[in-house]
Amino acid sequence: MKLPEILEGKRILVADDDTVSHLLIQDILMDYNVELFFVSNGLEAVRHVSNNPVDIVLMDIRMPIMNGFEASGRIKSTNPGVKILIQTAFPKEYQHDALFKGMIDGILAKPIRKKRLIEELVNLYEPNKNFIEEQSGSVFARFFTGLF
Repeated sequence: MKLPEILEGKRILVADDDTVSHLLIQDILMDYNVELFFVSNGLEAVRHVSNNPVDIVLMDIRMPIMNGFEASGRIKSTNPGVKILIQTAFPKEYQHDALFKGMIDGILAKPIRKKRLIEELVNLYEPNKNFIEEQSGSVFARFFTGLF
């Protein structure tokens, strides 16, 4: 699968305390022209974004030291242009507040699948475009129809 041009050269920070998730995302994106960085908690994510240019953060919610929501809020308060896509095994628990408060830009349900990851990354820049199937649909529509 070819990565859409809109994602070429993007700097992506993966914030997750699970090294298996790091390896999975690295495996999915390693053939694409993106820069990947990895941290294992929310505080490290906030520090990394403060000191390094980042386009996208793939943020786990449940992490030690600082959870993903607190880290997302801090990142957005100082770097509002950074796109944040949360990763969670429990998307229904988290979707309402953070999306509407502008703390995050989307939700990616775990387990992470290649097509869904690429689709959600594209959707950060081209909302309502379904890269895989070329169908329209927002994060909310896909979430509520169970296509996550």
